[in-house]
Amino acid sequence: MFADEQRTYVIYRQVSMYELYLNRAMEFFGVGKCREIFEMAIDSALPDQSVKSLCLKYAALERRLGEIDRARALYVHSSQFADPMQVRHVTCTCVRAGPATTNASMASACPY
Repeated sequence: MFADEQRTYVIYRQVSMYELYLNRAMEFFGVGKCREIFEMAIDSALPDQSVKSLCLKYAALERRLGEIDRARALYVHSSQFADPMQVRHVTCTCVRAGPATTNASMASACPY
């Protein structure tokens, strides 16, 4: 039991160190260095849940930068780390509303 808790703590510290490293690298070196760090963190021996989380953060960064193709590739890559049994099925009225609705009505109807 203690070994499991110790491993969980070590993983938590690794992920938090990568996040701190990413924040500092963005502040001092910019996007180029952050991409290197994200790729290093994703290729490291972290558990699937942590890798998926880092991939999603990396994809969000790429989306903010307008790099849609990179973000799309990261979403595809991160999907292999997702547990298919934990997928939440979303029923959203904006998806079923059809083309006759306006953007404003879809935005108010959609909780996401």
